[in-house]
Amino acid sequence: MYVKANHNSLVIAYIPLRGKFITQPLHLRDSRPNRTEANRIKRELEHALHTGSLEAVLAKRFPNSKRLRGLTIAIPRDGHPTLGQYALEWLAEKTQLTPATRYDYESLINTHIIPHPISVLPLLQIDEATMTAFVNQTTTKTLPKDPERTISHRRVNMVIARLRTIFATAYRRGLIPADPMRHVQNLRQRRPDVDPFDLAETQRIVEAAQGWEKAFFATLLYTGMRPGEALALRWDAIESDLIAIRSNLNRRHGFGLPKTPGSERDIEMVRPLHKIIVDHARAQVAGTDPQSRPDLGLVFPNRSGLPIDINNIRIRTWPRVLEAAKVRPRTLYQCRHTFARLAIENGDTPQHVAAQLGHTNLQMLFQVYSRWLSRPTGVLTGLERAISRNTQDSPKPAVGIMAEPTEPPLPETPGEN
Repeated sequence: MYVKANHNSLVIAYIPLRGKFITQPLHLRDSRPNRTEANRIKRELEHALHTGSLEAVLAKRFPNSKRLRGLTIAIPRDGHPTLGQYALEWLAEKTQLTPATRYDYESLINTHIIPHPISVLPLLQIDEATMTAFVNQTTTKTLPKDPERTISHRRVNMVIARLRTIFATAYRRGLIPADPMRHVQNLRQRRPDVDPFDLAETQRIVEAAQGWEKAFFATLLYTGMRPGEALALRWDAIESDLIAIRSNLNRRHGFGLPKTPGSERDIEMVRPLHKIIVDHARAQVAGTDPQSRPDLGLVFPNRSGLPIDINNIRIRTWPRVLEAAKVRPRTLYQCRHTFARLAIENGDTPQHVAAQLGHTNLQMLFQVYSRWLSRPTGVLTGLERAISRNTQDSPKPAVGIMAEPTEPPLPETPGEN
């Protein structure tokens, strides 16, 4: 929020209200004393936003406002915010979110929380049973574009994650006596499909690609970069054998920060990739590559010098290169999995691979790539010896089906039962 003058009259702009931002006139002329008063009102509204009572304070302070008409009816008499109101105010506070993350949060709240009857319940009336019922109902929702399919467990878990942070914030600020999401469990998700290329397939892909495509796909396959990170890459981020990942390209929101804080990292280049990148740089400088605008600094620009559309790569370029390489079709994101597989198979440590990928811990690496982790020499040999030695030293059981015979069994007599 901020105070500004509109035709010599003061207003408070950018007030978050139910997923939108409004400007509220104060009916004060622009003067130094009135600006002091306006800033005091702004601080009062900011405090109400942080305590979850913004709509109640707005309705009380501006009862005749056309912009707030009907607001007093929506506010419970005790002044406690509803889940829908508080969720939108919680989102408005998150000013440090990247545009892509904000879009995802808004989509989750506006699609799954606001339309549900639970959104009009005051926070104080919501308990664990209510939230469990909400999760169960959300699980059965069908997709608008495909009524035969229900919402994925992964998507439901994303809704649960947002509700956890919303209620945790309300509990921390004393708006509710207990957190109803504390014992609500995530749904079980299927593991992501991991189908990387082997080394021979990887080399065929790089050889089949030409021009900027060769450098682009080699970068994905030999570094584990996300496609958006590669498309946002600038020449000043490449130094010797290191690539500094400091930005990401989102199709909706343009350039922004990488996906997570851990994604800001320095990636080491293997020598074959370094040679390909050097050749690509020379082609740009010489102008032999038609997609060259080195003055803009992008490593992979389109013919206009702007970032390449990732959808064009996925739909047109990538399938064409795979066909030329005679490789079974797979999604572009499998390049990231390919780097992890090849690095692990060829002796790299899990810690180093995780750092290259931008993972802050090893949990995901072991979950996703465990099948390619090398089996240590002599694994379980010591345990086998200990079990065998202990079994030989232990007294034999005298009876029972698990007892080992001390003498060879007598042959059966024909006709005996």
